[in-house]
Amino acid sequence: MEDAEQFLSFKKFDSNNEIIRSVKVLGIFYDTEEMDEEIKEFSSAAHQMAGSPNICFAELLSRDEIKKARKKYQDEWFEDYSHSTVIIQKVPGHFTKIDLSEYRKYTLREMLKL
Repeated sequence: MEDAEQFLSFKKFDSNNEIIRSVKVLGIFYDTEEMDEEIKEFSSAAHQMAGSPNICFAELLSRDEIKKARKKYQDEWFEDYSHSTVIIQKVPGHFTKIDLSEYRKYTLREMLKL
């Protein structure tokens, strides 16, 4: 969970030492066997969009770390009883959560517009 928190709080700076605003997208996948297809789709979309300097992606797959995150961030990152979600942070400290049961309805690009 510390890695996920560090990812979301990480700041990039330009040559003038000013913060570059970037969208952070964190895919949290609790059951990697059951969510194999969703993980592949998320990774593929992340690779396709990796050329953009203002978008960063990460995955959290450790069940123990996900349980810690679920306990700490509950409603902020997760829907109801779900342990798998996609978190989009466009502004530091403000999160849009996408329940993975809804994930197939959207492409990653569409989710970033939400």
